[in-house]
Amino acid sequence: MKKLAWIVAGAVAAMAALVAAFVVINWAPDRPVAELVSRWAPPPSIFIDVAGMSVHLRDEGVRDDPSPIVLLHGTSASRACV
Repeated sequence: MKKLAWIVAGAVAAMAALVAAFVVINWAPDRPVAELVSRWAPPPSIFIDVAGMSVHLRDEGVRDDPSPIVLLHGTSASRACV
């Protein structure tokens, strides 16, 4: 039983080391909002105020489309508010 405990502990430690290495390798500093807007929000993007938050809106396609598609991004974690 002790041998199994050591194997499990070693596997957990190895996984923790892999996760830590992944985070260190992929870490990037926050970028200025202006840089993000210029790259990810070119026209026809606009920003509207919703309950005090700046929300990125992009309206494309045929205006009289009988079946429009609306896509909503989830967490707002990928872009800081303007």
